[in-house]
Amino acid sequence: MNTVNPSDSIRNGYLEVYHDRLERANNTQDPALKQHFQTELAAIQQTLDALGGQGGQSPVPGGGPQAPGQVPPSGASAGPSDGQGDGLGGGDAGGVDPGPQGPGDGEYDAIVEKYAQQYGIDSAVMKSLMAKESQGDTNAVSSAGAVGLLQLKPATASEMAGRQISAEALKQDPELNIQLGTAYLARMIDEKGSLEDALGAYNQGPNADWRSSAEGRDYVKSIMESLQTGQLPSWG
Repeated sequence: MNTVNPSDSIRNGYLEVYHDRLERANNTQDPALKQHFQTELAAIQQTLDALGGQGGQSPVPGGGPQAPGQVPPSGASAGPSDGQGDGLGGGDAGGVDPGPQGPGDGEYDAIVEKYAQQYGIDSAVMKSLMAKESQGDTNAVSSAGAVGLLQLKPATASEMAGRQISAEALKQDPELNIQLGTAYLARMIDEKGSLEDALGAYNQGPNADWRSSAEGRDYVKSIMESLQTGQLPSWG
């Protein structure tokens, strides 16, 4: 009777995901979405390298670095490094320009860049998002109950974290707020397929048609224009 090596099944599963993300990265014209997929590819490649090493096989035909535009991982990070990107990567590792100073005189820039790199989002996007949502006020609370720097609702934050997150925690722990907000925007980019649609979903909700809302249209326009000008958007 033929037996299947469990590690082969795991490796094959990662290969399927790798090639799916590679195809999507090559097909998209959205720079932010392309960067998001490239970061996923780098993380998957690390896992495939480990699995391939166990079996003595090359994990991906041609090797991971052959993926167009892919940036190799640096250390334990799966984010872009070595300044090989086109200015779209998060963080300042390897000489990548971290973009304009964020709200609050850049008080949270290091944290923003850390998680922007981890989730494959341009740090300038997250700084603009934070400016639009709170202008760097950790105690900001919306009429809808969204809290803190990136204006997360406790229910959304709890879903992203896989544990109960209170409104007070979202106020008192800026890093937690930034991490979960960045992860949520990354999810929206993955689901919606473009940065504009992801921002619209962040503002109006994942199931809403943001284009039919004047507030949603103004929100997305404000952030997209800020990315072009390098000037942070106004609050609200």
